[in-house]
Amino acid sequence: MALFTLRNDFHNTEVRVRAIAVDGWITLTPSQAERARKALCGIKECTCSGSAGTRGPQDIRILVGR
Repeated sequence: MALFTLRNDFHNTEVRVRAIAVDGWITLTPSQAERARKALCGIKECTCSGSAGTRGPQDIRILVGR
């Protein structure tokens, strides 16, 4: 496992998550994605980002598991 930084360039925030990278993708658990979304954009009605709260260029591609 390694640490990856996820960013939201609209709110200028970032959060680090621990995940395993496979072929340039990381898979986040639903709870990891929720924690990241809250850290990157805690505004309930905001539509600035995707399911993990990221926006803008990322260092790695992200999948949210079920």
